[in-house]
Amino acid sequence: MKKLEQIVPRATAVELSHHYPLKDIIKNHKALEKYQYRSFHLPKKGYAKVVKTLNRHQNKLNLQALIMHPCDIGGWRSLKNSKIPVLIENMDNHKKSYRLPAELEALFKIHKFGLCLDVNHLKTNNQNRQLWLKRFSQKIKQIHVAGVDQGHYKSTLKINNMRHALCLFDPQILKNLTVKQYPVILEGVVPPDRWDLAKQEFELVTKHLQ
Repeated sequence: MKKLEQIVPRATAVELSHHYPLKDIIKNHKALEKYQYRSFHLPKKGYAKVVKTLNRHQNKLNLQALIMHPCDIGGWRSLKNSKIPVLIENMDNHKKSYRLPAELEALFKIHKFGLCLDVNHLKTNNQNRQLWLKRFSQKIKQIHVAGVDQGHYKSTLKINNMRHALCLFDPQILKNLTVKQYPVILEGVVPPDRWDLAKQEFELVTKHLQ
């Protein structure tokens, strides 16, 4: 977290994830205070326990949202009972469900969740971004952006099969993307020794959204 703050000090939104030990995130919660918007991407397995732990420490973390892939949900109780708002993410073309507007609308009629709109997932399903932005304007609370090609993610870094940084791959993903009213999370992954790529990616997106 400290390294991220040094490289992209102007960032105002951050998304935490299950890839880091929860105890470390909670222990270092003061490092989150500089960010106006904070969310947490829930894991596929054991998410109910994570939701319970995050809610218990919400007074320290001050999270605005919990992000969940709907295709991974086995039971809804822990999400429905969460005091931290839950956002459902639209899926890519490798998933069998929750890829199309009608599927998300049906879900929202049953559960009062918000939407984390993944722009790249829309592209893999040949979906119109502006249509989604208009159709779900009252549900969208956060945006995910990363590079994408040939209908799915492709690593150009060739390092541990990491997902590439947007700045190295497909800046066109930003074309006609008008989302600066929402928190934008960059999901591209860069190698530990290439934080300069994270800075390039941040500057690219920031310039576009200005």
